[in-house]
Amino acid sequence: GSKLEFLPSQLESLVNGDCDLNCAWIIDPDKSRWTKYCNQYLNVDIYCIAPLVHDDVPVEEDCEGFEEDEADGLCYQIGDAKVNWTVAQEICNNYGANLASIHSKQENSFIRRLSVSNGFVNGILIGGQQKSGKFGWI
Repeated sequence: GSKLEFLPSQLESLVNGDCDLNCAWIIDPDKSRWTKYCNQYLNVDIYCIAPLVHDDVPVEEDCEGFEEDEADGLCYQIGDAKVNWTVAQEICNNYGANLASIHSKQENSFIRRLSVSNGFVNGILIGGQQKSGKFGWI
């Protein structure tokens, strides 16, 4: 992978492939590499939010204070608060947004580049949630 995305080529098919139940891939700050964690509570130090773009408002006006991804028409912001998932979602809701949920390789790459360009390489918290030992998308 490229230095910008911090994804070694030997892990590309694993990280960008189908998700395993109760597992997440993150850049582990203690190991300085991608690590797969399964059946564990994860608390990472940043999160992504993505408000919806309204059809009647031009993207450049609707994304004020956010980064625009022209490929999917969404706006993103990387927060620097070290909080758990519930608090991160509340913060996003205060902006009229939600934690990001990734639906394509392009969207995944955009969020990774945005994170790294803002100096955050310890992982990102997105719209997944663990309940009763089960991890899933909201």
